[in-house]
Amino acid sequence: MSEFEVRIELSKYLDKKEMDLSKMTNDKKLELCRHYFKAGFALLPFVWAVNAIWFFGEAFRKDKYDEQPQIKRYVIYSAIGSIVWSIIIAIWVVVFQVNRVGWAKNERSKEEVRSLCVFLRLKAYSGRNAVVIDFLVGAFA
Repeated sequence: MSEFEVRIELSKYLDKKEMDLSKMTNDKKLELCRHYFKAGFALLPFVWAVNAIWFFGEAFRKDKYDEQPQIKRYVIYSAIGSIVWSIIIAIWVVVFQVNRVGWAKNERSKEEVRSLCVFLRLKAYSGRNAVVIDFLVGAFA
């Protein structure tokens, strides 16, 4: 599913004026949770955080129902993804703030900054299919 398709799917839910989980059926809750989880792969860790917080009660505090194990899985993965992204962003900010003045003064600064870039490859599993996500984290002078 492309980023554009995810936006279209999410817009179906966002067009509604009221988002109350207690008024939704369990199927709709699972569908909404799944869409927020997929939207997080568009490099939107905030959506994962919202998904984990918003559906935490449905996943861990409600009485058992058929869709709950799937919602629980999406909540856990959303929380992990949000935490990992937060750590990556925090590390990048600290490294940049500590070294930015030195990089500006040094002729070799471009090479040093490029050496800080990290290539990450994540595999997200959806059922039997594996989706590989490649991205570059770092700063360029």
